[in-house]
Amino acid sequence: WAIGHTCKDLGTADFLTATLQQNLSPWSLPALMFILSALVAFSTGTSYGTMAILLPNVVVLAHTLGSTGDVLTGPGLMILTIGAVLEGSIFGDHCSPISDTTVLSSAASGCDHLDHVATQLPYALTVGGICGSDCNTAFNQDICCLNGVQSICAVFRVGAVRPFRPNITKDNIIALIDFNGVADGI
Repeated sequence: WAIGHTCKDLGTADFLTATLQQNLSPWSLPALMFILSALVAFSTGTSYGTMAILLPNVVVLAHTLGSTGDVLTGPGLMILTIGAVLEGSIFGDHCSPISDTTVLSSAASGCDHLDHVATQLPYALTVGGICGSDCNTAFNQDICCLNGVQSICAVFRVGAVRPFRPNITKDNIIALIDFNGVADGI
C-alpha cells in the first residue's frame, strides 16, 4: 500500500499518461496491463499489493487513452483495463511460489511446496493463455466465452494424462484402517 501512495504522491499516473498517450494503442492497453500485473504479483506474491500499485496509475491512463478512441471510449477502456489489472494480479498471485495462499495450500495439503507449485502452474498457464488469446481477439462476450470453453476442452482432451488410480481392494482398505487389529474379524 505504501508503494501505491508513493506513486500517487509522485504523480506517476500523470507521467505515464503524458509519456504513453502518443505511443500506445488503446486496444493493447488491457493485454499489456494483464501481463504487467501478473508479473508484479508473481514477483511480490501479493495480489492486493499489485492492485494498490497499479490501479491508481492505470485508471487515469486508460481513461485518457480512451478519450482519443473512436470505438473504445474512455469509460469502456477504463473498465477493461481495471478488469485486466484485477485478473492479472490474481493470476500472478496464484502462480507465485511466495504467495501466502500458495504456501498455505501446500502446507494444509501436506505436500512439498515446490511440487505444489509445479503441479498448479501448467493448469494456470494453459487457462491464462487461452483466455488471453481468445478474449483479446473477440470483444463479443458470448463469442469469447464460447471460444474459451472450446479451447480449454480441446487442450485437456488432447493433452490430458490419465490420473493415477491406485488398485483399491477390500484388503488394502482393511490394512489402512486396521491400527489395533480391530478389523481381524471382517
